[in-house]
Parts: sequence; C-alpha cells; structure tokens
Amino acid sequence: MLIDKIKDLLRPLYGPIWFPIKDRLAEARERREAERLAPEKDKLRAQLASGDRAAVLQAIDLMRIRGWLVDGTLHGVQMPGADLHDTSLESADFTGAGLTGADFTAARMKLACLNDADLRGATFDGAVIRASRCERADFREASLRGVEMPIANLSSADLREADFTQADLEASKLRGADLRGANFTGARLERVDFEGAQIEGANFTGASTRGANLPKGWRKLVIREGEEKKEKAR
Repeated sequence: MLIDKIKDLLRPLYGPIWFPIKDRLAEARERREAERLAPEKDKLRAQLASGDRAAVLQAIDLMRIRGWLVDGTLHGVQMPGADLHDTSLESADFTGAGLTGADFTAARMKLACLNDADLRGATFDGAVIRASRCERADFREASLRGVEMPIANLSSADLREADFTQADLEASKLRGADLRGANFTGARLERVDFEGAQIEGANFTGASTRGANLPKGWRKLVIREGEEKKEKAR
C-alpha cells in the first residue's frame, strides 16, 4: 500500500526519534500495570504466609493461573512450616524465600528455583525436583529421602546434616557445597560434580558414584555395613 511505502521512506528520518519514545511509553505502561496488580499480589503473598493449607493452595492456584509463580512474585516470601505436600509447583521461583520446616513431601517441583532460599529442617521426601536451581540454598537438617533431583544445581548450598538417603542426584552440581554430616546412603550420585565440596562426616554407604567428581578422601567416609552395626550397638 502507498501508506506503507511512505512509512518505509520516512523511517530513516523518524526512526531515531520514534523508537526511544516508543520504548519509554512501553515502560510506562508496564509500571502502571505493575502498580495496578500490586495490591492483589500482596494479598496473595499474605495468604501464602497464613499457615492455613487450604488458603495457601488457593493462593498458589490463583498465582499459577496469572503466571505469578514464575515472575518473581514469590521472591523472599515467608512461609515457615508451610504444608505443601503433594502440591504442583513446577517452575515456581522461590528465590530467597523463608521456608524453614516446610513440608514438600511428594511435591512436583520440576524446574523450580530455590536459589538463596532458607529450607532448614524442610521435608522433601519423595518430591520431584528435576533440573532445579538451588544455588546457595540452606538445606541444613532437611529430609530429602528418595527425592528425585537429577540435573539440579546445588552449588554453594549448605547441606549440613541433610538426609539424601536413596535420593537420585544424577548429573547434579554440588560444587562448593557444604556436605558435612550429610547422609547419602544408597543415593544415586552418578556424574555428580562435587568439586570443592566439604564432605567431612558425610555418609556415602551404598551410594552409586560412577563418573562422579568426588573430593579426595571420600572413600574414608563410607560407613561399612559391619561398622555401622557396631556403631549402633555401642
């Protein structure tokens, strides 16, 4: 069309002026939209912190529909002791969240982000957390028995006294993680990268470590079955 041809001819002239203005207008629209949605987001965040399972699940469902589980709305949310067992939280972004003592038993958390989250004493038994991001997360004394957590990034995470019995961590990264006192009995640790990890007092009894990059001396930490029985008998 003629109008389109004219626009193409004039584009070199008005382009340098129009496009920066267009970007500023778009940014202004985004700010107004964020301000409009802020009260509802704040209400749902408060609902998440209520401790009432029904209210928490309702808030999660609404946030999932609106795409707010993945856009940063959950950053820093405080949900200590939350009951989230058997809940679908795929791709949820809990960066910096306070989730001490929370129950994620059998939760579905594929691609979830738990970077910098406080998960001390939390329970993830039987949860599916494939390809999750958990860098610098605090899992001290957390229970992750039978958790499916392959291809996860746990670099620099604090995993002291965490229980990974029968867990699947295949091809995960635990570079620089603190594993002192952690229990990996019967865990699948094939191709796991432990470079720079602290492993004093960790238990690797019966763990599958084929292809894993383990720190020197890790074999000394394996508690043999006979020794374990003697220890219990004392």
